[in-house]
Amino acid sequence: MIWILITTCLLTLSIVPPAYLQYASFAPLLSITQKKWVCAGYAVCFMAETLVLIYLFLGGQWSHSIFMFKKLYSLLWIPYFIWAVIIIRPYFFRHIYVFALRTIFMLMLHTFIYYVFYVFIHLGILPVSESFLLYPLELFVYTISYILCLPFLIRYFNEIFRNDHALSTRVYWKYICVLPCLLLAESLFLSPSLSPM
Repeated sequence: MIWILITTCLLTLSIVPPAYLQYASFAPLLSITQKKWVCAGYAVCFMAETLVLIYLFLGGQWSHSIFMFKKLYSLLWIPYFIWAVIIIRPYFFRHIYVFALRTIFMLMLHTFIYYVFYVFIHLGILPVSESFLLYPLELFVYTISYILCLPFLIRYFNEIFRNDHALSTRVYWKYICVLPCLLLAESLFLSPSLSPM
C-alpha cells in the first residue's frame, strides 16, 4: 500500500513542473486574479488525479504497473493544459508554442536520464534485480531535474512574450507555433522507428 502511494504521488508530481512552466511563461502578462485561478486549478488537478489514481490502484480496478504508468503519463497533463488555456487568454497559439517546446524538452530530459540509468546498470551501480525501483527513481530524478531547469525555461518564454512586441501579433504565433509542433511530431512518431529492434 505504501509503495502504491509513493509511486502514484511521484507520477502525478512529475506532471506539475511542465504544467507550472505553461503558467509561468505567461505570468508577467497576467492579473493577480488570473494567477490565483490558475494556481487553484492546478492544485485541484493535482489532488484529484492523485486521489483518483490511488483509489483505482488500491481498489484493483487498474493494474499498478510501469505499462499503466506510461499510459497515464501521456494523459495526465491534459487537465492542466485545458485549465491554463481557459484562464490565460487570448493566447491560444502561444500556448501551443509553449506546450510543444516544453514537451520536446521533457522528452529530451527523459531520454538523457534513461541513458544515464542504462550506463549505471551496465556499471553495476543500479541493480537489474531491483528493476521495479527504476521507474519511480527515474520519475524522481526527472522531476528534480525539471525543477532545476525551470528558471532558465521561464526566462526564455518571459523574454519572448513580454519584451518582443514585434512578435505579439496573433498571426505570427499562429504560424510560428507550427514549427515546434512538427519537431514534437518527429520526435514522437519517427524516432521510435529508428530505435534498435
